[in-house]
Amino acid sequence: MIALVKPETLAKECAALNQLEEVLAKSPPPPPCELLHRFTPGLYSRTIFMPAGLICTSKIHKTEHQYVISKGLLEVWSEDTGWVLYRAPFIGTTKPGARRALRIIQDTIWTTFHPTTLTDLNEIETALIEPHDIPQQIA
Repeated sequence: MIALVKPETLAKECAALNQLEEVLAKSPPPPPCELLHRFTPGLYSRTIFMPAGLICTSKIHKTEHQYVISKGLLEVWSEDTGWVLYRAPFIGTTKPGARRALRIIQDTIWTTFHPTTLTDLNEIETALIEPHDIPQQIA
């Protein structure tokens, strides 16, 4: 499991999310995050379970959409807000172009909701996520 790092240390040493991703790629492999995909007519939801101790970055979102943190405690950094502490339950909105750093303090469940008629996960990823090369984990 990745050692916990104070948010001010991350912000100081990894001023840009790209730099944070490079640091994380050189760290021990992160714990697994379980994903659950659900489809209802006109709506796709993606639920991710993130274990305590995880430090990660989000994907870059193309669309505005709602999200729900249904379990957990975490710190989230974005360029707009800096570091913010979130405790479940919480409902929020992601704006286009949003990209975040997350520090999971307690096991967390985060679900995003996307209006779409697509059901193929690769097509959904192309439609909703900006392309971005994330450094690969070094074994």
